[in-house]
Amino acid sequence: MTQVALTDATGIPTRHISEMENGKHLIGKVMAKRLGEVLASGIKCSCKCGELPLT
Repeated sequence: MTQVALTDATGIPTRHISEMENGKHLIGKVMAKRLGEVLASGIKCSCKCGELPLT
């Protein structure tokens, strides 16, 4: 998927997507959820605290 297509699907500006890919922009919970929905990937807590994935 191109950055432009991802922008169209998520509403996240292309510049932010590029910065996230290059480690220059943090991916918060809201953005992670939007990206996960579009990319059809589950979001899981990586800290092993036992929390359920974001809903």
